Amino acid sequence: MGERLKNEILEMTFDLDRFFQPGYVIELCENTYYRGCRDKRVLAGALPQAERFPGIEAAEKFIYRHLRCADWNVCICQVCWVLLSVESELKEPDLYWDGRGFSPDLEKALAFSSYRKILSCQKREHLQEISMVDLRIFPRKQIMLAA
Repeated sequence: MGERLKNEILEMTFDLDRFFQPGYVIELCENTYYRGCRDKRVLAGALPQAERFPGIEAAEKFIYRHLRCADWNVCICQVCWVLLSVESELKEPDLYWDGRGFSPDLEKALAFSSYRKILSCQKREHLQEISMVDLRIFPRKQIMLAA
């Protein structure tokens, strides 16, 4: 009985998408993201507090409607899951799974919108021993707001 319970607990997967939400965010400046408005002022913060948008179009529409401040150079970024080589912990640069092998090019990395999907890929490709799951930010579209 105890061994069976132990195995069930080890096989249990947690829905990390609840805690580390994928989606799109608006980067206002380096590592500072849009998190809301209060009293007609923009609130900024770290990634965990950033407001998420379902797609790049929704984020862009929001920017043009609500963030019309002059001379802002904002970036729409995608927050998603990637597979990193375990060797990335030991040496630079990070090595990302691109579907065929590990590459240092973040732009070629396979990006997953769900933690369950990336675990499924990791298992299907037999990468459990040589890779780890991580959440990364991909800059997708730069928008310059002019006066």
